[in-house]
Amino acid sequence: MKTTAITLAITLAITLALAGCSTQERVGMAQNECGQIGYPVGSAEYVTCVERGYRINTAQQDAAIGTIATVAILEAFFD
Repeated sequence: MKTTAITLAITLAITLALAGCSTQERVGMAQNECGQIGYPVGSAEYVTCVERGYRINTAQQDAAIGTIATVAILEAFFD
């Protein structure tokens, strides 16, 4: 039971850290990716790329948080 509590605490800490990624950080990641691709800053392609990258980054974070939370719940019940 002690192992479950420790695992749950670590899992919740990781989940909170992932959830802490701000909107600006996600936009910044998307801007970096689009700049590396070579889109000129301010062009329609760049704006579309940043919007798409932001949505993808947000979806990936949401999925990771959901997965971690599910594992924590299952670990708590089946350990």
